[in-house]
Amino acid sequence: MRLALVLCLVAVAGKPRAVEGDAFERGVDAYRRGQWEVAQSYWKEALAAELAPQHRARLLYDLGNAAWRKGETLEAVGWYAASLRLDPRRADTWKNLELARARAGLDPADRGDLGSTFKRLVSSLRPRERRGLVLASLVPLALFLALEALRGGRLVARLALASSLFVALALVPFGLGLRGGPEHPLLVVRGPAVPLSSEPRADLPPIGEVAAGEEVERIDALPGWTRVRTRAGLRGWVPEEAVFALER
Repeated sequence: MRLALVLCLVAVAGKPRAVEGDAFERGVDAYRRGQWEVAQSYWKEALAAELAPQHRARLLYDLGNAAWRKGETLEAVGWYAASLRLDPRRADTWKNLELARARAGLDPADRGDLGSTFKRLVSSLRPRERRGLVLASLVPLALFLALEALRGGRLVARLALASSLFVALALVPFGLGLRGGPEHPLLVVRGPAVPLSSEPRADLPPIGEVAAGEEVERIDALPGWTRVRTRAGLRGWVPEEAVFALER
């Protein structure tokens, strides 16, 4: 896997189609010279442009590679994960994410069990594919319902039921796509685990804990403190230096 990461890191030299402009080109030049911080600053500037999801995912992937080169493993985890949300079928991003998570001591993003496999399969469909899947599932359902209305019969009724179940399954990825992205900017916990406080004060007992590498949403900020919402919906305050932003 180490070799795979090296090969993927080298791939940044190739310009992704439609990701153009001075900021991107300067970032590539800085990356080739080993100036990882400079490359990141240019690529973050390039993110401000209007880009297709796949091209934005490529920039996020490049930012992850630069973070890895800097030795910021958890930051790399965050960028790779953000890239996969936009283009979940990038095999090189998956490889780099899993290697970075392993280096950071985190559990694999894809554990290989049935639940993880199903989640990865569902999330790998792009919006157009999700709509097409729903439309394709409706065709046999409409056909069998029409046959049942005209002729009836136990076999046709069973086929209609099976088609309705297929439609229900097709609606799962479609419904997930309708949820959209987070409302507030994403942050990633630098680690180790950070206590979550009910108020921006260090002397209070924690109301929870946020694990290293976990993504949270920023919903407020005060000097030295950031209020976040976890994936579980828990809200609280963490020290500002304990998180870093994924600029998208």
